[in-house]
Amino acid sequence: MHWFPVVALWGKDWNITSHGKVYTQLVNKIWNTKVYGNTGAFKTRGFIGSYDIILKYKGIKLLKKVF
Repeated sequence: MHWFPVVALWGKDWNITSHGKVYTQLVNKIWNTKVYGNTGAFKTRGFIGSYDIILKYKGIKLLKKVF
C-alpha cells in the first residue's frame, strides 16, 4: 500500500503500473553498465553503484570481484 496510490509502482492487484514499467526499464536496462575489454590497462565510466568485475581466460572464470 502506498500513501499516494497514483505514484505506486504496482497496483493493489500486484499488476505493474506504467510508472513501474518505466522504473524497471531504467534500473534494469538504461542505468545498467555492461562493458567488455581486454587485459592490460582498461578504463571505463559507468553509473554510480556496485560493480561485479569478472576475469575470464579462454571462457573460464578466474576471478569475480565486487566493487
